[in-house]
Amino acid sequence: MSDKTIIPFPSRDGDVADLLHVQKPDKAFCRHQRVELDEKNRTIECGDCGTLLEPFDWALRWADKLSRENQQVIQMRKERASLLKSLEVLRLEERNTKARLKRARESAREAAFTQQEVTFAKAQLRQFMEGEA
Repeated sequence: MSDKTIIPFPSRDGDVADLLHVQKPDKAFCRHQRVELDEKNRTIECGDCGTLLEPFDWALRWADKLSRENQQVIQMRKERASLLKSLEVLRLEERNTKARLKRARESAREAAFTQQEVTFAKAQLRQFMEGEA
């Protein structure tokens, strides 16, 4: 192998900063949520970090966001309609249950009244039987 094709790495004592320079932003991460539109210069600048934004990229990002939010609204409306149907079914079941309960109470009252009549009739029959004896 030829020595010309081998690139030596810098030694530990060598200065690596000359070979590679990484520039880190002051802020860790900015989502550019607050923007300032400059109508005169036709620029978009982030109100948080001050970065000049690419207008098309910014518009595309916000259009995607609006599209996702629109899909969420559509899904929420479908879910709301489904919940309203379920609510109507529950209201109907509640109404029917209340009616059954009312009928059961009336039936219980009638049964109690009938039981009282039977008890009263038995007492009168006893009195009658005792009076003849």
